[in-house]
Amino acid sequence: MEKNFLKSSIKNATFNILFQILFRVITFVTNAVVLRHISHDVVGIMNVRLLLLESTLLYLCREPFRRACLSDTTHHVWPRVINLIWIAFPICLLMSTSLGYVWMHLLELPGKEFANGYIFGVWAIILSCLCEIACEPLYLAAQAFLYVRLKVVMDTIHVLVRTLVFSVIVLRNPENALLAFSLAQILSTLVYSAGYYLYFGWKIYKQNEERLKSKISESKNQGDDFPFNSLTDFLPHKLKAQPQIDKKLAVLAWSFSKQGIWKQLLTEGERYLATVVSLLPFSHQGALDVVSSLAALPARLILRPLEDAAYFYFSQV
Repeated sequence: MEKNFLKSSIKNATFNILFQILFRVITFVTNAVVLRHISHDVVGIMNVRLLLLESTLLYLCREPFRRACLSDTTHHVWPRVINLIWIAFPICLLMSTSLGYVWMHLLELPGKEFANGYIFGVWAIILSCLCEIACEPLYLAAQAFLYVRLKVVMDTIHVLVRTLVFSVIVLRNPENALLAFSLAQILSTLVYSAGYYLYFGWKIYKQNEERLKSKISESKNQGDDFPFNSLTDFLPHKLKAQPQIDKKLAVLAWSFSKQGIWKQLLTEGERYLATVVSLLPFSHQGALDVVSSLAALPARLILRPLEDAAYFYFSQV
């Protein structure tokens, strides 16, 4: 089946823009209500210190492999690509150990009333990042085989679960805002990852069932364009008599990694300064984050979805 990359890219950009606008409105209203019940210090700890750890881990560990493995997907040897994308997991584990130590022992800790919630929040961020990395092969397959609606639905569920869990706990127990943030982070990521595994498990089951009914051999079914016959195909495997990973994509991922370090520093520079230098108290860091987020709204709502869609299209053709 021939893929229409242009149509899929346009649809992806449209859905992403609508999704961003819808959930910016929802999160804005939710935050306006929640902020009345929590201190500004908690906002600074969550939005600057903890989310900076998340963005650092996910961007440096996941983004280079995601960008590289989405290039020219029609010619992928999928077992090699799956092995390559799983390299992100031990890298994330190593970086989580290093950065987790820095965040908990080297950086300035919040006051005693927030210390326990902060430590739990760091562990929650690390676990959620590892969970998202473990889901990356399925995300990659969804992108490569143009399951645009699946991506939008899963992103929607991810944001909804995180927002609802956080809001409900905070409105009932405002003093446990950091705990609410951590639980919302973990639960939303678990639901997000489980959704991808459940969907592809169901799809593979239906595909194999149809093959049995029609008695079509696997060799004749290559035109169906979906090369996975089991969920275990998304796990790393030792390949016989062939390279274990796609070396060309590995070199490309390494190139993206070097660029990604500079991009992360330039994108999150003010947060790194506020975190490392500690010139501002957490309450002022929260205010700085709010202003920065408002200023970046046009880029997040319109330019980022267009950039992602354009990258995917041109990387295929």
